[in-house]
Amino acid sequence: MTEEPMSATPDPSPIQDTLQPEEPVADGAPPIEFLTQDEDAVPVDMGPLDETLIKIGQLAVRTISELKIEDIKVVDVRGRTSYCDLLVLCTASSERQLRAAASQLVSSHKLSGRGRPLGVEGQNSGRWALIDMGDVLVHVFYAQWRGYYDLDGLWMDADRVTMEDLGLTEEGLLPQPTAQEE
Repeated sequence: MTEEPMSATPDPSPIQDTLQPEEPVADGAPPIEFLTQDEDAVPVDMGPLDETLIKIGQLAVRTISELKIEDIKVVDVRGRTSYCDLLVLCTASSERQLRAAASQLVSSHKLSGRGRPLGVEGQNSGRWALIDMGDVLVHVFYAQWRGYYDLDGLWMDADRVTMEDLGLTEEGLLPQPTAQEE
């Protein structure tokens, strides 16, 4: 069975259709307002990541790295959202790789003793899979859809979490040796 490549240009029509009302807004109705960032807001330093976030972040990054998923970015959204503390954004080179990553993240989460992730969405769409690991959300995008949805741009003001912050080294993504182990 061969995998059909997705078109090089994403079709925005399903998304655009949901953003535009089919009927005009009634006279006297308040205008639709879109949420924007408060320009006067001052970012709050949330301090170092706690041990639970580090462990879940390590699990997610190691799992997707083993599958050769590319362009992994970890974004610290603590204090900016109520639904998670870290976002892991990454790019799959094929639909098959995207589905494998979602499936492996579910398996890794279970094997870690944390049970099933809270939710898994979109893994069969071939565009974008979302794995809700509690305080960590993993977004696995098929290449051209990552730029289209642009979560990197949406969260450009948020702090990036380095592999070092997660206690990982770039080579092999293994835990960094502690002073006692050296």
